[in-house]
Amino acid sequence: RVERYARVERYLADEVLPWIRDVARVSDVAAVGCSYGAMVAANLFLKRGDVVRLGAGFGGVYGLWHRLDGHHDEDVYFHTPLEYLPGLEDRAILDVLRANRGFDLYAAADDPWAPHTDRIGRLLAVKRITHANRVWPSPADHHERWWRRQWRDFLGRRFGAAAP
Repeated sequence: RVERYARVERYLADEVLPWIRDVARVSDVAAVGCSYGAMVAANLFLKRGDVVRLGAGFGGVYGLWHRLDGHHDEDVYFHTPLEYLPGLEDRAILDVLRANRGFDLYAAADDPWAPHTDRIGRLLAVKRITHANRVWPSPADHHERWWRRQWRDFLGRRFGAAAP
Protein backbone atom coordinates (compact mmCIF):
# COMPACT_ATOMS: atom_id res chain seq x y z
CA ARG A 1 0.00 0.00 0.00
CA VAL A 2 2.76 2.45 0.84
CA GLU A 3 4.45 1.66 -2.47
CA ARG A 4 1.23 2.53 -4.32
CA TYR A 5 0.94 5.74 -2.34
CA ALA A 6 4.56 6.62 -3.23
CA ARG A 7 3.73 6.13 -6.91
CA VAL A 8 0.73 8.41 -6.65
CA GLU A 9 2.78 11.08 -4.88
CA ARG A 10 5.51 10.89 -7.57
CA TYR A 11 2.89 11.10 -10.31
CA LEU A 12 1.36 14.19 -8.72
CA ALA A 13 4.73 15.85 -8.15
CA ASP A 14 6.38 14.91 -11.45
CA GLU A 15 3.46 15.03 -13.89
CA VAL A 16 0.33 16.67 -12.50
CA LEU A 17 1.94 19.72 -10.86
CA PRO A 18 4.01 20.62 -13.95
CA TRP A 19 0.95 20.11 -16.15
CA ILE A 20 -1.16 22.42 -13.94
CA ARG A 21 1.56 25.07 -13.98
CA ASP A 22 1.80 24.84 -17.77
CA VAL A 23 -1.93 24.90 -18.50
CA ALA A 24 -2.71 27.62 -15.94
CA ARG A 25 0.48 29.55 -16.76
CA VAL A 26 1.34 29.97 -13.08
CA SER A 27 4.54 29.37 -11.18
CA ASP A 28 2.96 27.96 -8.04
CA VAL A 29 -0.16 26.09 -7.02
CA ALA A 30 -2.16 25.12 -3.93
CA ALA A 31 -2.76 21.58 -2.71
CA VAL A 32 -5.97 20.90 -0.81
CA GLY A 33 -7.48 17.65 0.43
CA CYS A 34 -9.96 16.02 2.79
CA SER A 35 -9.25 13.17 5.19
CA TYR A 36 -6.55 11.01 3.55
CA GLY A 37 -6.31 13.65 0.80
CA ALA A 38 -5.24 16.17 3.45
CA MET A 39 -2.15 14.05 4.03
CA VAL A 40 -1.46 14.03 0.29
CA ALA A 41 -1.82 17.83 0.23
CA ALA A 42 0.46 18.19 3.26
CA ASN A 43 3.10 15.95 1.68
CA LEU A 44 3.04 17.98 -1.53
CA PHE A 45 3.26 21.24 0.43
CA LEU A 46 6.12 19.98 2.62
CA LYS A 47 8.07 18.12 -0.08
CA ARG A 48 7.45 20.39 -3.06
CA GLY A 49 7.40 23.79 -1.40
CA ASP A 50 9.07 25.21 -4.50
CA VAL A 51 5.79 24.64 -6.40
CA VAL A 52 3.06 24.10 -3.79
CA ARG A 53 3.09 27.37 -1.89
CA LEU A 54 -0.31 27.09 -0.21
CA GLY A 55 -2.20 24.13 1.18
CA ALA A 56 -5.13 23.09 3.28
CA GLY A 57 -6.31 19.93 4.94
CA PHE A 58 -9.89 19.28 6.00
CA GLY A 59 -10.36 16.51 8.57
CA GLY A 60 -6.78 15.46 7.98
CA VAL A 61 -5.39 12.01 8.55
CA TYR A 62 -1.68 12.84 8.50
CA GLY A 63 -0.35 9.30 8.72
CA LEU A 64 -0.52 5.97 6.93
CA TRP A 65 -0.62 3.67 9.95
CA HIS A 66 -4.33 2.88 9.87
CA ARG A 67 -4.01 1.51 6.32
CA LEU A 68 -0.95 -0.70 6.75
CA ASP A 69 -1.96 -3.41 9.25
CA GLY A 70 1.02 -2.68 11.48
CA HIS A 71 3.60 -2.53 8.67
CA HIS A 72 6.20 0.18 9.20
CA ASP A 73 9.42 0.91 7.37
CA GLU A 74 11.44 3.81 6.01
CA ASP A 75 8.92 4.38 3.19
CA VAL A 76 6.10 4.75 5.69
CA TYR A 77 8.22 7.20 7.68
CA PHE A 78 9.00 9.41 4.67
CA HIS A 79 5.38 9.52 3.51
CA THR A 80 3.91 10.29 6.93
CA PRO A 81 4.15 14.01 7.80
CA LEU A 82 3.60 13.35 11.49
CA GLU A 83 6.74 11.21 11.45
CA TYR A 84 9.20 13.02 9.18
CA LEU A 85 8.29 16.62 10.03
CA PRO A 86 9.83 16.52 13.55
CA GLY A 87 13.17 15.50 12.03
CA LEU A 88 13.12 18.03 9.20
CA GLU A 89 16.15 20.21 9.90
CA ASP A 90 17.39 21.10 6.40
CA ARG A 91 17.64 24.90 6.48
CA ALA A 92 17.18 25.34 2.73
CA ILE A 93 13.95 23.32 2.76
CA LEU A 94 12.67 25.08 5.88
CA ASP A 95 13.47 28.51 4.40
CA VAL A 96 11.38 27.68 1.32
CA LEU A 97 8.49 26.43 3.47
CA ARG A 98 8.66 29.45 5.78
CA ALA A 99 8.48 31.79 2.77
CA ASN A 100 5.33 30.10 1.45
CA ARG A 101 1.74 31.18 2.08
CA GLY A 102 1.16 28.40 4.60
CA PHE A 103 -0.93 25.35 5.28
CA ASP A 104 -4.42 25.79 6.75
CA LEU A 105 -5.61 23.00 9.03
CA TYR A 106 -9.31 22.38 9.55
CA ALA A 107 -10.80 19.90 11.99
CA ALA A 108 -14.19 19.18 13.46
CA ALA A 109 -14.44 18.93 17.24
CA ASP A 110 -15.97 15.44 17.06
CA ASP A 111 -13.69 14.12 14.33
CA PRO A 112 -11.71 11.12 15.59
CA TRP A 113 -8.73 12.40 13.53
CA ALA A 114 -8.76 15.88 15.14
CA PRO A 115 -5.74 15.00 17.31
CA HIS A 116 -3.73 14.52 14.10
CA THR A 117 -4.66 18.03 12.99
CA ASP A 118 -3.68 19.42 16.37
CA ARG A 119 -0.38 17.54 16.33
CA ILE A 120 0.66 18.62 12.84
CA GLY A 121 -0.28 22.19 13.76
CA ARG A 122 2.09 22.04 16.74
CA LEU A 123 4.85 20.62 14.52
CA LEU A 124 4.38 23.38 11.94
CA ALA A 125 4.59 25.93 14.76
CA VAL A 126 7.83 24.43 16.07
CA LYS A 127 9.28 24.58 12.55
CA ARG A 128 7.98 28.17 12.18
CA ILE A 129 6.00 27.27 9.06
CA THR A 130 2.97 29.49 8.51
CA HIS A 131 -0.27 27.70 9.28
CA ALA A 132 -3.72 28.24 10.73
CA ASN A 133 -5.73 25.86 12.92
CA ARG A 134 -9.49 26.11 12.63
CA VAL A 135 -11.72 23.81 14.65
CA TRP A 136 -15.44 23.48 13.94
CA PRO A 137 -17.31 23.22 17.29
CA SER A 138 -19.57 20.31 18.27
CA PRO A 139 -21.54 18.84 16.76
CA ALA A 140 -19.16 18.38 13.83
CA ASP A 141 -17.48 15.19 12.70
CA HIS A 142 -15.39 13.56 9.94
CA HIS A 143 -17.79 14.14 7.08
CA GLU A 144 -18.03 15.94 3.75
CA ARG A 145 -20.80 18.26 4.96
CA TRP A 146 -18.21 19.90 7.24
CA TRP A 147 -15.49 19.79 4.63
CA ARG A 148 -17.72 21.78 2.22
CA ARG A 149 -18.16 24.47 4.88
CA GLN A 150 -14.44 24.44 5.63
CA TRP A 151 -13.66 24.75 1.90
CA ARG A 152 -15.86 27.86 1.73
CA ASP A 153 -14.12 29.28 4.80
CA PHE A 154 -10.69 28.57 3.29
CA LEU A 155 -11.61 30.29 0.01
CA GLY A 156 -13.06 33.27 1.84
CA ARG A 157 -10.07 33.71 4.13
CA ARG A 158 -7.42 33.15 1.47
CA PHE A 159 -9.05 34.63 -1.64
CA GLY A 160 -12.04 36.67 -0.45
CA ALA A 161 -14.36 34.33 -2.35
CA ALA A 162 -16.75 31.54 -1.52
CA ALA A 163 -17.46 28.31 -3.34
CA PRO A 164 -20.98 27.73 -4.64
